[in-house]
Amino acid sequence: MTLLQPLPDYSSTSCYVSRNTSYGVGREFMFTQAFLCAFVLHAADGVDAGPSPSAALQALLARHRAAVGGDRAIELSRRWKMSQRIKMYGLNGTAVEFADGARRRIELTLPDLPFETVNVWDGERLFERGTNGDVRPLGRSEIERKRAEVAISSRDYLRAGSASRIELLPPTQDKGQAFERLRVTAPGGQPSEIWIDAAGLLRRQIVNFEGVVSTSFIDEYEKHDGVMFPKRIRRTSSEEMNETLIEVVDVEFPSQLPRTLFQPPAPRLDAVFPGGHTSITLPLALLENKWVLVQASLSGHLGTCVLDTGAASTIYDFSYLKKIGAQPKGEIAPAGGMFKGISFVRTGAMEFGELQFGAQTVIATDLHAPDSPLPAQLDGVLGYDFLSRFPFTIDYVGGWLTFWKPGSYQPAAQELRVPELHPRHPECARFTTSAATYA
Repeated sequence: MTLLQPLPDYSSTSCYVSRNTSYGVGREFMFTQAFLCAFVLHAADGVDAGPSPSAALQALLARHRAAVGGDRAIELSRRWKMSQRIKMYGLNGTAVEFADGARRRIELTLPDLPFETVNVWDGERLFERGTNGDVRPLGRSEIERKRAEVAISSRDYLRAGSASRIELLPPTQDKGQAFERLRVTAPGGQPSEIWIDAAGLLRRQIVNFEGVVSTSFIDEYEKHDGVMFPKRIRRTSSEEMNETLIEVVDVEFPSQLPRTLFQPPAPRLDAVFPGGHTSITLPLALLENKWVLVQASLSGHLGTCVLDTGAASTIYDFSYLKKIGAQPKGEIAPAGGMFKGISFVRTGAMEFGELQFGAQTVIATDLHAPDSPLPAQLDGVLGYDFLSRFPFTIDYVGGWLTFWKPGSYQPAAQELRVPELHPRHPECARFTTSAATYA
C-alpha cells in the first residue's frame, strides 16, 4: 500500500490518508522556493576563539564599534523602520522593514506583476504570507538563518554582554583591499562570517547553509541621526545567478512600534464558494497511479493540472499561458536543476467548477523541458500556495476532489490518528476508508 507523502516541514495543514487503497500521491518532483536565500561560511584555520577574547579581537571590535557610531549605533539599531528600493529577478520594487529588538517584519512589493509578500519574525516563530494570500510557518533552517541575520542587523554582537559567540579569523584580501574577518554565531542561529575594512565598517556577510553560498556586499554607507547604516547592498547566492540590489532610501527611529506588526499575518482568501455551499466537488483522474489530475479554467481556457503539496508554488506551462494571453515577467535564474527560464506571471480569473478566484501571481516555466518527469498533457501544477488555503478531500475510489470552505470541515468519526506519517505534526495524519483529506 502506498500512502500519501507527508507535507513539507513548513506545512500547517493536516493530512488524512486512505487505509484501503493502493493509490498514492507521490512527490515526483519538488520545486525550489524562489525566495529562499541561503548563505555559506568559509572554513578557516587559526581561529581565535573562546570565552576570553584576545587583544587583537578586542581592538578590532572597538574599532568596528566606533566606526558605526559607538553605543548610540547599538541603541538605535534596536528599533527602526527602513524604507528600501529593491531590484530582484529583473523587477523593480520596494520593501519596508521594521525592527523592534529581536523581532522583524518585511513587506516586499513588486508592482509590475503585482507581487506582495509579508515576512514576520516574532523572535521565536517565522511566518510568510505569499502573494496570493496563503500563510505558512517557515522551518528550522529559515529560523536559524533569521537569527543570524538579526544578530548582525541589530548589532547585538557589539553589545556588552551579548550572548553571541565571536571568533577572530585570519585576515584576507580581495581586489587589493585588506579585510579583517569575524565569525559571529547567535544563540540558535547559523554562523555568519563578516568582513571589516580598514575604516572599521562591515563590508561583507557570508553565512553557511548546507553548502549553498550567499553573500551580502555592503557597497556604501550613509549616516542617519549620526549613525552609519548600509546604503547600497548587493546579495548573491550560488543557487541563483541573479543579483538582488537594495538601496536604503530612509531610516526612521520610532519611539515604539505596534505589537500587532509582529503577529502572524492573517491569510487572505479570495475564493468565492457558491451561495449557501461550504464545499464544492470536482471530478479527478489518477494517471499512472501517481498523478492526481484535475481540470481548471484560466481566463476561460480549460487546462489540466496536477495536485502537488510538495511544490511550494503554483506553476503553469509557457505554452498554456500563451493560449490565455498571459505575459511572463522577470526571470528566476537557478544555477542548477532541471527547469530553466523560470518567470513570474499574473493570470486572469480562475475557476474550479463553481469555485471562483480572482487574478493570481504564480510561476511560469517550460514544464516539458528535456528530462521532465511530468505528463505530456499537463498544463500546470497546483502547489502548496494554492492547496494550503482549504481543507480538501481526494476520493480515490469515487474519483472526486472536494474543496471545503475553511472552518467547515469536520473529520469523520472513523478516522484514526497515524502519527508516524507526520512526525513533526503527529496530530495531522489520519486514515479513512476511501479518501485522503488535507485539512
